[in-house]
Amino acid sequence: MPQAPRERPRGALASLRPAYALLLEVIAVRWHRREMAALVAAVHIAGEYLAMLAWEPVLGHAGDPALLAAAVGGEGSRWGVPVDPDAPRECDHTRPERSACERALRVATMPPPGWRAYLDRQHSQVASALGDCAARCRTPCTVMTRLDDAVRADLAERCALATDFADGALVKLRHAAPVGHGFGVPSPEEVQSAWERARKSLCRRPLGAAAMGTADSDDHPLPGLPGLFSAIAAAPIVPDTLLHDVTTRITATLG
Repeated sequence: MPQAPRERPRGALASLRPAYALLLEVIAVRWHRREMAALVAAVHIAGEYLAMLAWEPVLGHAGDPALLAAAVGGEGSRWGVPVDPDAPRECDHTRPERSACERALRVATMPPPGWRAYLDRQHSQVASALGDCAARCRTPCTVMTRLDDAVRADLAERCALATDFADGALVKLRHAAPVGHGFGVPSPEEVQSAWERARKSLCRRPLGAAAMGTADSDDHPLPGLPGLFSAIAAAPIVPDTLLHDVTTRITATLG
């Protein structure tokens, strides 16, 4: 992530696809090392930004606040607009999402500390808001209605799959501990069981079934996850080899 508003390159704000390829590798490494708490944490991160991955082909970037206004602002948009308590509620965004949306439109003009605080605390809320716009909004504004019908339908389908994953059994393992994150480490069997339940639910959608229909033939510890990410991104995403390559280089250097 760029640590200042104008920093180059834009990294994961330009594209989330490399990040999701790396997350797939991280999840596999955690599985083989039997580090289930860290695996579930990586899955949770993937779920938080999955809707933004779905929007990337439409936006042309991965929710970069410096470029976002062109896609979500303008006349007829309710993006980040405060709710009038005396008027009927038309936007389904939560209060935290609305606050994050409003800040996303101006954070590129802020000093680096404000920029980093936004990325740390509110960027995932913007991802959630984008998912709500495409998959859950009951009264769409120009954020969606400005899109061509075919683009809008495809985006809605991919965002619906993303939100289903984020609400699914595997991600919920992150919140299962009775006393907070990190105190309820699941077993490998519990992770497998949760993923099977999540997969079954995701396959109820045609896009999910198409993406994971032959999942048992792939060699990822969570079969079907690469196909799911690829379907949501509308682009191939396979596990990275960055960690493997670094390991090989270090061991070769050490002899």
